[in-house]
Amino acid sequence: MGVAMTDVPIQRLRSGEPKIALSASDAREAARLLGLLTGQEEAAGRKTGVAPGSQREVAISRARREFSERKRRAEFFSAAMFGEPAWDILLALYVTEGTHGRHTMTSIRDLVGVPLTTALRWADYLERERLIARSQHPTDRRSMIIELTDKGRQTLDGYFSQ
Repeated sequence: MGVAMTDVPIQRLRSGEPKIALSASDAREAARLLGLLTGQEEAAGRKTGVAPGSQREVAISRARREFSERKRRAEFFSAAMFGEPAWDILLALYVTEGTHGRHTMTSIRDLVGVPLTTALRWADYLERERLIARSQHPTDRRSMIIELTDKGRQTLDGYFSQ
């Protein structure tokens, strides 16, 4: 998380398990990621800009739960058993929209847990369907920004609002 493991002080707990001391920024990032994975936005210290209790907030909450359950399921079963990279990409973009900043293909690949070539292939399909859009990264010419289109957002809003 930004610090080489050799730079992190390690202490032993009574049980013999190592205890790693995190910097304040690493602890905030860990809390943010935990909140994302568990669907607990407040635990992650993020704001979505969506009115609490609104239909969209309910839809995003349902999507977060779905995303979290899919991640949990992958801990117990082979990913090949339930492979739906296109759906996972849409979910990842939807649940992190407005809270994570811009996504690159690499960050989406990391969230979804698929090889980059798989993420790129499905991004091509989702772009043809006009559910996502890609644009050049403003500072890294090797990288592309990926985000939901209005159509993608509205479709997911509709799906998770039912």
